[in-house]
Amino acid sequence: MSSQPAGPVSPRRRRPSALSRESIIRAAIGVIDLEGVQALSMRRLAQAMDVGTMSLYYYVRTKDELLALVDDALMGEQILASSTVPPDDWRAALTELAVRSCEAFKRHPWRLAVLGGITHRGALGANGLRHLEQSLAAAGVTGLPLRECLNIVQLVDNYVVGHVLRTAGKNDTEQREIGDVISVSVADGSYPLISALFGDAGEAASSTVRFESYAEDDHAFLRGLGVLMDGIAAEVDRYRSSATSSR
Repeated sequence: MSSQPAGPVSPRRRRPSALSRESIIRAAIGVIDLEGVQALSMRRLAQAMDVGTMSLYYYVRTKDELLALVDDALMGEQILASSTVPPDDWRAALTELAVRSCEAFKRHPWRLAVLGGITHRGALGANGLRHLEQSLAAAGVTGLPLRECLNIVQLVDNYVVGHVLRTAGKNDTEQREIGDVISVSVADGSYPLISALFGDAGEAASSTVRFESYAEDDHAFLRGLGVLMDGIAAEVDRYRSSATSSR
C-alpha cells in the first residue's frame, strides 16, 4: 500500500546567497554615508539590500556589533601600502598616515560620532590593530622608546581628529551667522585683534567665511601638521643628544 504525503514539505530556510559579512558592512557604510548614522537599523539595512531583516542576523548579532565592524572596515582606508613611503623616514610616514586618516574622516565624518560611542571603548579590530602597528613602526624609526612612540602616535591622531571636528558639517550659512554675532561684539572696539582679522562690523559676515577658509583648508592642515612634525623632530634630536652624551 502506498502512502501519499500529507502536504507540501516546507523548504529549509536558507541564507541569501548574495549575503556575506563584507557585503553587509559595505551596504551599512552606504546607508550611513547617504542618510546618517541615526538612520541605520537592521530593518533599514535589510531594505537597502533587498533581503529579509532576520537574514542579517546570521552574520551580525546587533547594531552595535555592526557599527564596530563598519568602523574597523573604514580603518582599512588609513593603512598605507608598504611601498608608500621610505621605511627609514619617520616624518614622511607619520605625515602620510595623518593625511590618509584625515581624508578617511572627511569621506565619512559621521565616524566621529560613532567613535564616541560605547561600542568603540573595547578592543581594536583587525584593521585598527594594523593601523596602530604601522603607526608605531613609523614612530619607532625615531629611535625613541616604545612608550614615547605611542605618545607621538596619539599626538598625531589627536591633531587629525581635532582638525576634522573643527571642519565637519560647517557651511556658509553657519559661518555668516557667526559673522553676524562677531559684528555686534566687536563694534565697540573691545576686541581690536579680532577686529583686525574680520574687518569692520559691516564686513564681519563675509570676513568670517574667508577667515574659516584660512583656518580650515587643506593647506592649513598641512601647515599645522608640519609644525607638529617640527616639534617631534626637536624631541628626537634632544633624545639622541642625551643618549650620545650619556655614553
